This record gives sequence, structure tokens and C-alpha cells, in this order.
Amino acid sequence: MVYYPHNSNLKHPYITRTDSNNGCNGYVQKDMVEDTEKGNALIIGDTTSTCFYQKDDFITGGHIIIFSKLIKLINLFFLYQ
Repeated sequence: MVYYPHNSNLKHPYITRTDSNNGCNGYVQKDMVEDTEKGNALIIGDTTSTCFYQKDDFITGGHIIIFSKLIKLINLFFLYQ
């Protein structure tokens, strides 16, 4: 996988445990990606305790925990309040 640190014209953000730029460490060409994670997710770096929200589809580095179903439950909770 090749990622480009500053080319946001590419489709998929590469999310890592970095504590800046909402975890985005670069971007990956769409045709070079096999599996993407769905957007609208909370992301936690399990060794750094960094936490982000990613609205678009993305790929990740290692040691990342993704909570995508949790967002749906939170939305349902507020919808029916």
C-alpha cells in the first residue's frame, strides 16, 4: 500500500494513531485499496488512547478499534428522546 501524506484529492483517508489531523496520516488511491472501513465511525487508537470521528470511508493502520455500530445506536437513542 502506498499512501500520500498531503494529497487529499485521493479518495480514502489513511487513519492511524497520530494525535493530529483527526488521525489522518495521508490518503490512499482508491484502486490500491482492497478493504475499506465504513465511515460514520468512532476510532480509538488502542495503544495511544487517541479518539477520532471519521465521517468518510477510510483505511487504518494497526492497533485501531472501530465503533461503527455504536454510532447507529447513539443516533437511535437521540432520535427517540
